[in-house]
Amino acid sequence: MKKSLSVWPGIALLFASVVLTTSASSAFAQKKGGEASPDDTNGVEVVPDRFSSRTLVRLKSQRLLDTRAVRLEMTAEVRTNQHSTIGGGFEIGDSVEMDFTLLSTSPIALGEDGTGEFDFLVDGKQVEGNKLGTVRLMRRGEPTRDGYPYRERLVTTLPLERLTVIAHGSHVEMKLGPLEVTFTPHALLNLRGFADAARANSTVK
Repeated sequence: MKKSLSVWPGIALLFASVVLTTSASSAFAQKKGGEASPDDTNGVEVVPDRFSSRTLVRLKSQRLLDTRAVRLEMTAEVRTNQHSTIGGGFEIGDSVEMDFTLLSTSPIALGEDGTGEFDFLVDGKQVEGNKLGTVRLMRRGEPTRDGYPYRERLVTTLPLERLTVIAHGSHVEMKLGPLEVTFTPHALLNLRGFADAARANSTVK
């Protein structure tokens, strides 16, 4: 009987270990399937310029579309407090450079350079983008490492204020030439972090 009783502390310890392990696994699963952890939102890089009031804010590559036929990736960057000028010297606020890499198995007609469509639907409301600049980097016969024979780079700019409106939407759709893309929650979270970091480092109103 004494021998039987001495087993109980060991069983109790084993039971407690199983409970703790199960609870930890459950917490991890909830975190993994729910909102992004801080480590998931580190797609933004902030680099202050020691010699001026400008700050480089960069959004690391975000994959917006990934199919056998098309892959679309996006990066963005802004140098805050740069006060860009256009036309006859009209001063505008901080301008974000949006850079898209489009990989495809067949040519995608994006229109002539400077005419491709770039617009958004933010929670069902239209938000105008800009015109696209297109640079063809690869043609058929020079496939990429992933097997896409066509590669194009599309570049455009947006005012930071407008990008912030887009980034803070709950449901964001984008029209890029003939492509229509819905931002994933992860990509939208990183875009929002980028816009907020840029505004936090900007003195332009």
